[in-house]
Amino acid sequence: TKNADLQMQAIWCLTNIASGTTEQTKQVVPACPVLIQALSGTNARIKEHAVWALGNIAGDSEDLRNTVIQMGAFLPLCKIMQAAAKKK
Repeated sequence: TKNADLQMQAIWCLTNIASGTTEQTKQVVPACPVLIQALSGTNARIKEHAVWALGNIAGDSEDLRNTVIQMGAFLPLCKIMQAAAKKK
């Protein structure tokens, strides 16, 4: 759908910003709750892009990794990995 395409493009932009400097990555942190919510959605492509964005944020530093975990990303990420493992 057009809405899903727009969401994917927005998340992709966040992913690219989060792959920049630490200061740039910190600017994306307020979007984490929306990215985490996307992990529980039904659109696989949106989920994949949200995983990339959160990975870029969490991979920037220990502090940002802890922030992403504290915001609740761990359980939805585990569910995605479990679902992927069951498909193999």
